[in-house]
Amino acid sequence: MQQVYTEDDLIRYIYNEVSTSERLLIENAMDNTPSLKVAYSQMVEVKSRMDNVKLNPNTTSVELILEHSIKTSSHLEASL
Repeated sequence: MQQVYTEDDLIRYIYNEVSTSERLLIENAMDNTPSLKVAYSQMVEVKSRMDNVKLNPNTTSVELILEHSIKTSSHLEASL
């Protein structure tokens, strides 16, 4: 019986979270299952795009977080 691989299996493979034996089995499955190879290729493309995304937080949000941090640390120091 042939193993059915899921998107979770492919994600673990992409992030090198599989054992050596699992890696070989998944690679063999991709060689023999075109749809699995296509899914893998699409996931690699998405990962690549996500890795290149640069996020910049809103300045107001950063200021609010810093203000809250200062208030919280002041309360903590006062209670010590």
